[in-house]
Amino acid sequence: MSEEKNVITVNGMMRSPGNLDCDEVDVNGMFKINGDLTSQKLKGNGLVKITGSVKVDHVKMNGSLKVNGDMETQSVQVGGLIKANSIISEEIKISGKLGIKNNINCDAFKLDLAGNSKVQNIEGSSVEVKQRKIKNHFLKVNTITADDIDIEHVTCDTVSGDKVKIGKGCIIKNLTYMTSLEVDPDAVVKNSEKAV
Repeated sequence: MSEEKNVITVNGMMRSPGNLDCDEVDVNGMFKINGDLTSQKLKGNGLVKITGSVKVDHVKMNGSLKVNGDMETQSVQVGGLIKANSIISEEIKISGKLGIKNNINCDAFKLDLAGNSKVQNIEGSSVEVKQRKIKNHFLKVNTITADDIDIEHVTCDTVSGDKVKIGKGCIIKNLTYMTSLEVDPDAVVKNSEKAV
């Protein structure tokens, strides 16, 4: 006999007065949580605001996800805007823009840039940032550290990686690579060195 799932469904507008612990949250509209969210799944379309932190296994949203605290997940997939203090996840796929006050730490990070974005540091196994449309949007970041790095339209102080590909529109101050380095003619790398 299986347990009944605790699913919160929002159609329209809803507010949770405190911490929320459930199996699944499905939002079509606007949902505000005044506290932390703990769940297996957060999905939907619209706007979700969380004043606390998020511990959700899988996040799949179209619209805006705004978290005042930290996010801890297995996978994040957002089409639109995501804001948080920091994100720890195995896989992050964002098509749109992001504003992360501190760090992103993940195995695989992919950003299809469609708006100016900012994060302090990105650390992972693979980091990919591509320009989605012709408009000149940029990701501003202090450091990127990963095994495989493939980026466009990124302004960064320090890039460290094994296989590094610096694409069009990038401005990189310091770069260290181990195995390979490719730099687009339309990119600026001020200092680069091969790690010994």
